[in-house]
Amino acid sequence: MAQGNLFEAFAERTADDPANEVVGARAAVRWVDSIAVGTAAGNTLSPRPARTDKDFFSIQPFFEQLYNQTNLKYTGPNTTTQTIGRVDLALLRCCDRDGDNEVGIVLHYFRMLFNFMPNAPAGTAASPFHPPAANFQQKRDTYMDACCRNMAARFNGNDAISLSRGELVPKKATDKLKAQVVYFVQPVANAASAHFKQGLNGTGELGENSQAPESSFSPGSYIAAHELGHGDSLPDEYNERWGSFSNLELSFQMNTPGDPFETDGANWDPAQVTTPDSGLMNGVQTMRNRYFWHSAEFARTVSSIPLLVKLGNNYQKFEVPPHETVGPETATTVPRRSYLYWPIQDKVDDTAGGRSQYDLLLYAMGEDRFTKHLIPNGPFEGTLVVVVKLHFTFDATFFPSVAAILPALRNRVRADHGSKSSLRASSCPTGTRPTRRSTGWCPTSGRTSAST
Repeated sequence: MAQGNLFEAFAERTADDPANEVVGARAAVRWVDSIAVGTAAGNTLSPRPARTDKDFFSIQPFFEQLYNQTNLKYTGPNTTTQTIGRVDLALLRCCDRDGDNEVGIVLHYFRMLFNFMPNAPAGTAASPFHPPAANFQQKRDTYMDACCRNMAARFNGNDAISLSRGELVPKKATDKLKAQVVYFVQPVANAASAHFKQGLNGTGELGENSQAPESSFSPGSYIAAHELGHGDSLPDEYNERWGSFSNLELSFQMNTPGDPFETDGANWDPAQVTTPDSGLMNGVQTMRNRYFWHSAEFARTVSSIPLLVKLGNNYQKFEVPPHETVGPETATTVPRRSYLYWPIQDKVDDTAGGRSQYDLLLYAMGEDRFTKHLIPNGPFEGTLVVVVKLHFTFDATFFPSVAAILPALRNRVRADHGSKSSLRASSCPTGTRPTRRSTGWCPTSGRTSAST
């Protein structure tokens, strides 16, 4: 790494040229200038730069994934989309060998601008990061370095909460490629060089204590690492109860259709309780296999080798089916959708006749801690989310009781319908996985969203 870019030093040699003092040494080659082909933090970039492939090195600058636009209704595969993610994603080949297996690295490289306010917010206590504090710029530098190291440590399996590094292992024993997934975060001095910026002191998500896990939800929770997950193209996994006119109940504004991972180690109703065993993109805690799936899909498209995600010794074979390209999208070189967060089958506004109407959203679920050990009676390979949207109108007589009525309705619905049944049969032949054209199996999960 140099000058905000990745250089390959695997294959090229310095040429026999009078201008070179050394001939035949390994040459570090910048195949693409990510800063030049991208855009400054805070600006949109569409389309994203193309992927560049060499024999031992592939890079996708400004990687992103596509999701349903959260403030619009999900209508199916051709729904209105939004993008999440700005990271340079690279596959480095032949970094080592393990027996007869080639060992590679999928590198996630972030250039981050920390946006400090010029002065401490009015009415707040004195800040060590603003004048007149002594050495405030040195303290900012220390903050940025620590924050970058600790965010990367959460993803790399190098802190007290996240104890294992994500690995990619071949699905077939005859394929001799495995890889580690490694994150590197670098502070930069200006927006022109940055993928994105993190605001603090009133300008964004970070606080003056975010250089290390803040533990604001539960011991070890880390909001800064959660925000890095968005830079890495991962969505929020909780439902948007705040500011969505649902009186802090499940709302119509879902971050992914049906929010299938919302119960991963967290209970957002009503006290917003998370545990140290909640997924980072839900309860801002620890890593799950699914957070590395886009690494596996990126490496698969480069190498043509199907890969599984391994995280520790208990979760060694995570996968979901690759997502098909959805028109008018035509690029197939970099996967931009995943069946992690898109239903593999759906029926939107389905009805059983009469006054009934609901959405059926079927998800493929790979093997990770949530699907294997946290969902009761697991493991499961799929989840069927049943979404029923209810619009309540209260007159003045009942308005003072809204805060008591809605939780009572929610608790009754969940007691009668939530996660009440599961299916073990499968319509798929042994050894195959479902696609949008063949589905079976699933536990069922009831979900009622409210609007008041």
